Amino acid sequence: MLAMVSTTTATIQYLRSRRFTRADPAIAFGPRSIAIDLSLPQRAVFNVDGRQLEFGSPEPRIVISGIEPVSMIEIERAGEGVSIALHEQDLADMADQMRVSKSAMDASLITGPDPVMWAIAVHLRSALLAQVGLTSLARDRLVHLLFHHLLARFHNGKPRERGDGGLERRRAGRLVDHIDANLTGEMTIAELASVAALSPFHFLRSFKASFGMTPHKYVTARRMDRARRDLAAGDTVATVARRYGIVERRHFEDLYLRHFGRAADVEFPKLP
Repeated sequence: MLAMVSTTTATIQYLRSRRFTRADPAIAFGPRSIAIDLSLPQRAVFNVDGRQLEFGSPEPRIVISGIEPVSMIEIERAGEGVSIALHEQDLADMADQMRVSKSAMDASLITGPDPVMWAIAVHLRSALLAQVGLTSLARDRLVHLLFHHLLARFHNGKPRERGDGGLERRRAGRLVDHIDANLTGEMTIAELASVAALSPFHFLRSFKASFGMTPHKYVTARRMDRARRDLAAGDTVATVARRYGIVERRHFEDLYLRHFGRAADVEFPKLP
């Protein structure tokens, strides 16, 4: 399955692949792009700058292509992800604005999960699969937020102009750890704001500036992602729904299908 949109600043693709081996055609990620894995954890083999690298990470990966494309040549089960390529001049302008040499991005990199990139990819996936409406302006903002985060995290980029009010990295990391540790419990804005050491008003504004979505949408997305793993491990729908505080099974199914859309890889048993 493939969905794609091209804007004046970027090309965004949703990719879904069956299991394949080195005897099958590879999946190539173009130069200067970011590919964010949204699959269940699995083993995969990549061709990076002429080297074959095998990853058995327990978490999904992020592929950042440098001047040469990166190819995925083997994957042990069906997978999905979102690939974003910022147009060359826009990338050069952003690198300059972040005080990063464009040549610093020549080397490719495969890294573990990143909560900001994951959140943006989830939002873009929903838009590409027509699960949510997204204006061109909102889509471009998410793409620029993604590459801004990339340059700041991996290349120590610092904007020449005053920031947009997003969360500082350590504060965001503390908050993400708290959310992931409490997905089966109740969380409030006041609680999350306290973890971030901000007022609720400042927290709400800063969270969306960093993650591209509200705290409620982010927590729901994390719960659905964890629920997908639980279902794949053999837990029943009713058990998983209760685990994440959803009393009505039908409501859980609606949330799950709305979150994953056509990417949903489960068929729910029919209700009586």
